[in-house]
Amino acid sequence: MMGAFLLAFVAAQAAGVPPAESADTYIKRAATYEQKHDYAHAIPELRQALKLSPDSKQANAMLGEALLAEDYPGEAIPYLERAELLDLLGIALTEDHRTPQAIGVLLSALQKDPNNPDLLFYLGKACGFLSKSSFDRLISVAPASARAHELLGESYQAQQQYGPAEDEYHKALALQPDLSGVHLALGLIKLEAGNVAEAEKEFRAEVKVRETARQLGGWALCCLRRDTRTKPLLSSSARTRFGRKWSRRSMIWAKLLVL
Repeated sequence: MMGAFLLAFVAAQAAGVPPAESADTYIKRAATYEQKHDYAHAIPELRQALKLSPDSKQANAMLGEALLAEDYPGEAIPYLERAELLDLLGIALTEDHRTPQAIGVLLSALQKDPNNPDLLFYLGKACGFLSKSSFDRLISVAPASARAHELLGESYQAQQQYGPAEDEYHKALALQPDLSGVHLALGLIKLEAGNVAEAEKEFRAEVKVRETARQLGGWALCCLRRDTRTKPLLSSSARTRFGRKWSRRSMIWAKLLVL
């Protein structure tokens, strides 16, 4: 057997044909390129390696990483899946705008590495894509709805364009007077402008449309008095949703609700 191999090798040399290379040879050559961040030359080497050894996790991982580095996230995804690299797979899915799948993969990766800044960044980016997609669809399919006007109001408010924000909030209330949160947003705008009397009117209107007014009032008083005995008045989900706002505005709410 060895003699036959040597004869074939000698014949190939005589014919000017280079001997066949192994997958490991291509992988090592690609690794040398990748160390220099020369992904363009690493990619063909890794493709050759995978032709010889399609199940090589190392080659799949390296090729997926190289394609992602060269801004080909869509091409990188199947290789990263085969290599089971959740972190890079989540990033590639995000960059390829496969948002729901990206969020699931990134959340799984964060379970193993919860403080990874890259994973946290791309999770935020993917959630931003999803949020924008749903908001764009809302504006597209129901532009005259109360929720669309509320969304536009929030967008204007975030940009500190308070006049247009108020207009959109009022349009939302004209369509759906019991829409929760809109009077609160208007009250905060009035409060920022120093118009406490108008803010009070909006806050009182908000109390009327909320079925959980008693709970919210209890939480506001709790924030004001720092009395933990009143916390059971508000459910844990409501505390999560409203806690930050009440910590900033609890004095006003408490004043309104105890008058």
